[in-house]
Amino acid sequence: MTVPENEYFPKTSEAQPRFRMSIATALTLGFEFLIFVAAAGVLGIGLWIARENTLSLIRDRSELTVDLLDQRLRDHINPMVE
Repeated sequence: MTVPENEYFPKTSEAQPRFRMSIATALTLGFEFLIFVAAAGVLGIGLWIARENTLSLIRDRSELTVDLLDQRLRDHINPMVE
C-alpha cells in the first residue's frame, strides 16, 4: 500500500526536519526551570513578609509616638488644671 502524495502527506525528502531535543538538554532545562520557580517563590514570600513587618513596625512606632505625645501633654497641663 502506498501513501498518496498530497499536501497532507508530503514526500519524506520534502518534509521539514523536526526539532529534536536530547534527554540531557530536556533534563537541564527542566531542572533550571524548577530552580527558577523555587527561587522566585522564596524571594516573593520573603519580600511580602518584609513588607508586612515593615508596615507593622511603622504602625507600632506611630502609636508609641502618639502615646508619648499625649502623656507629655498631660504631664504639662495637669499641674495647671490642679
